[in-house]
Amino acid sequence: MSKSTGVPINSIFADQDYGALAQLILATARQTNDWTIICWHHANIPALLKVLRARTGEFPDPWNPQVFNLILQLDYRDDGVPGITEVVEPF
Repeated sequence: MSKSTGVPINSIFADQDYGALAQLILATARQTNDWTIICWHHANIPALLKVLRARTGEFPDPWNPQVFNLILQLDYRDDGVPGITEVVEPF
């Protein structure tokens, strides 16, 4: 449970299960208009983004293994393709 928000943390997805996570997000998050925060092993972030329908070239691929402070915000449009905004420090 996140102490500051009271939102439970879902940690049931293993490192290589990004496809299943993406399918869950695509099936539910847009219907509820909820925010979803994902923290993932950065070697798999590009593959996760592809399954989330992000356009190639709009995110780092491969992900630089030295980058730990980049947040990508996906905002889904009516066509189901997300716009991506980089959130950089200071947050």
